[in-house]
Parts: sequence; C-alpha cells; structure tokens
Amino acid sequence: MSAAGWDCHTHVFGPYDRYPLAPHRSYTPPEATVAGLEAHLDAIGLQRVVLVQPHSYGADTRAMMAALMTLGDRARGITVVDVASSTVGDLKRLRQQGIRGVRVNLHTAHSSVETTVLQRLVEMLAESGLHLQLFAPGFVLVELVPRLDAGIPVVVDHMGMVLHGNSPGEAAEVARVLCEHGCWIKLSAPERMGVEPGGVHVRHVVDTFASLAPRRIVWGSDWPHSALTHTGPVEQTEPFRQVDDSARLELLYAWLGRELHQSMLCENPEVLYS
Repeated sequence: MSAAGWDCHTHVFGPYDRYPLAPHRSYTPPEATVAGLEAHLDAIGLQRVVLVQPHSYGADTRAMMAALMTLGDRARGITVVDVASSTVGDLKRLRQQGIRGVRVNLHTAHSSVETTVLQRLVEMLAESGLHLQLFAPGFVLVELVPRLDAGIPVVVDHMGMVLHGNSPGEAAEVARVLCEHGCWIKLSAPERMGVEPGGVHVRHVVDTFASLAPRRIVWGSDWPHSALTHTGPVEQTEPFRQVDDSARLELLYAWLGRELHQSMLCENPEVLYS
C-alpha cells in the first residue's frame, strides 16, 4: 500500500484511567490507544489517519483530541458538537487543532435531529472550513441529503448504509441519489449493513459509487472493529472483532483497479482532509 495513503475511519478508546467512557453509553469496548492505532497503520502500510469521535464517549472528546495531539500532522479528526452552545469561533479553533468535520449520528436508536438545526450546523461549518459527516441508514439519507442546502462536503459513513434494509436495486438507487447530490462516500465497514463484506451486493454498491463519484470515495477500516451488536450489560466489556484490513484493501484493489484504488487512498482524502 502507499505510504501516503489514508485510513479515514478509526476510533481510539482510553486509557480509561484518564478518559473514561460516558456513563450513559450503549456498550463498553476494550481500550484501543494511539500505540495500537499506530501498529494498525504500520500493518496495513498507510501513513495518515482520521479519528472519528465514537458514540460511547458521547460529547467528551478528550481522548480523541489527546490522540490528535500525539499523532501530529499525520492525523485529522471528526468531532461532535452541541449546535445550540457552539459558535463559529469554537469551530474555527477546532480546525486549528486538526478537526476537519463534525459527525451527526442518526443511526443509533433514538438519535434524531431537526432539519432546521442541521441546516444551522451546515451554515456554521461553512464559515469554519469544516465538513459534515452523517452516520445514518440509506432510507434516512435519501430523504435528508436532497433537502440540505449544504455548500460544503457531506461525507456519509459506511457506504451510506445503503444495503441496510434495502434490496440491491433500492440500494443502487440510494447510492445514485447520494452521488447526484455531491456526497463523499466512505467505503468502510460493509458488515454494519448486515451483509457479507466481500459479497456480490457490496461489490455492486462499490462499483456504483466508484463509477458515479470516483473523486469522492475514501476508505476507512473502522478500526478497532467494535462489536456489531450489543446485547449484554452495558458495563460488560465486549471484545473487538478480528478483521483482516489488509485483505479488505486487496479486495478493493481487485474491484477498483490501480488508479481508482490510489485515488481512494491518497488523492481523494488529501482533498477532503488537507
């Protein structure tokens, strides 16, 4: 893999004696610190990385911000904010600290946001030089994205979750709508859509995004691969899944070819996160 390449979707957890998880979280992952993240990047042959604020930390971004400081210029961050209490000045200061976008989670149970609030956030992001990142099922995105007067990059997590509850034909239509409205697509974590990561349906989705938005696809591992479902007591630590990220990159190389694979890992994320 290219040493200049980016892993555009990772998380850090802990150390918990310094950065405890949110008390009202939905799950408890093991610790996954900067040292582990650096080992992961070395293993897959990539240099740059994007840290995404995980849901289990709520609005407490101290762990991620500390990791950004440790990693320096090789890392960028995606944070969460309270629109009501945040100012454009706050967001500009976050950008100076390595933040490049704000994530809105509309996938987790009971998560919602009014369109007017989201539009206000978009306006603040535009003034701050940041982008919007959405984690939501495809059926939510296909209704929401066309209504947003964005004017900034809108990034959708995990292939827009287009196969989540959709037939392959419906998924292709959702993918088309997202691309027509200029969304950036993270080719990450297909298993979070409840499908086989290397299956034919995922390939069709990847092909659709690559053909319609070849300069707006980026790749993320979703390291350290937290559990897909959370059924035990919230205080019970759930082990990470074992995922061969190098094999996934090789599969995408076979599907996309050299030029698109290079764009996905290097040129496209440089545009989005520089």
